[in-house]
Amino acid sequence: PLASKGAWSVKNGILTATAGIGWLASDRDYGDFEMELEYRILPGGNTGIFLRAPPDGAADGVGLLEVQIIDETAAKFQNVSDRNRTGALIGLFAVSPRAMAPPNTWNKMSVRAVGTRITVVVNGLKVSDGKLADEPREAVTAQMRLPTGRIGLQRGAVNGSEFRSIRIRDLSAENTATPAPIAENEIGETKVLWTDLIRKDLKGWTPLASEGAWSVKNGILSTTSGEGSLLTDRDFSDFELELEYRLSKKANSGVFIRAPSGFDPSGSGLLEIQLQDDGAFPPGDVIPLTRTGSVFRIIPAAKIVKAPSEAWNTLSIRANGPQITVGVNGQTTVDANLNDYALLTKDKPNTTRLSGRIGLQRRANSVEFRNVRIRELNEIN
Repeated sequence: PLASKGAWSVKNGILTATAGIGWLASDRDYGDFEMELEYRILPGGNTGIFLRAPPDGAADGVGLLEVQIIDETAAKFQNVSDRNRTGALIGLFAVSPRAMAPPNTWNKMSVRAVGTRITVVVNGLKVSDGKLADEPREAVTAQMRLPTGRIGLQRGAVNGSEFRSIRIRDLSAENTATPAPIAENEIGETKVLWTDLIRKDLKGWTPLASEGAWSVKNGILSTTSGEGSLLTDRDFSDFELELEYRLSKKANSGVFIRAPSGFDPSGSGLLEIQLQDDGAFPPGDVIPLTRTGSVFRIIPAAKIVKAPSEAWNTLSIRANGPQITVGVNGQTTVDANLNDYALLTKDKPNTTRLSGRIGLQRRANSVEFRNVRIRELNEIN
């Protein structure tokens, strides 16, 4: 901790900081890297992430390379410039388009730093992408130009801040041997373990009635139209699954959970999290039981979430016994217990299984997946 000893704590994998000046620095330097995390701020909150910071950087972060995080719904931030909005490199790269990242909600952010180029994505939307070398020299301090440095999490001047699911990949190690199966971060004594399910090929997956329809390139899993699924080679019981997906126009897909190793290619009768281009259908044709983010024809999506086709959207699924929680682009669409829907599951035994495969569906038009990762809850309890 920098000037904030005692302000940070970890509970159930969530790193929390009280309000005030200071930041938490990694113990080692990073140069070129990709980092992902989730953050949550309260209304009016203001925090950030420092990149390549010196270990003795200013406690208030002045002069450091910082990715901004604020509550843009707050009245005091309504007139803030695009160079100071969520996802901007403060005072440098302007945000375009603006991020949809409300307070009191877990939002996902990824940062890629390669040389002087910095790219920031918030809830699946690329909001800033530029090169420090292209900025006016007087705007880039000496500390912003450091080729390596610490990763820093800011306390938050107002209302504090929370972070979870933090992971980083050192890009200098990209071309070494096969990467370790576990991506992990350690905060204090808490270790959060994630397994990347898609890397360079389809290892660990088995096509079901769709042989040859799936391919991986540059970390993106793609499939053509038609019925079929791609299943993990092993079962999962209680877990958290996160991924990004991109649908073509009028596409229909989904994610099966706890599925048997063999089933009808249509996926009928399984526990499916629905993904489709809702905007391509007349409003009356998209009901809560079948819209994106629902547990298909069992648990309705509680809200309509903007998840446009031809754009990367985020999906999170937490399955803990019969309790199922689904989030789309940082907004919770389902948080319910399957036992409360017994009338809809009684004739579908595969929907009440407590263990099974993860399946990615191909159905109508094309779909792509990336950054698919999972962690088993028994490893973090």
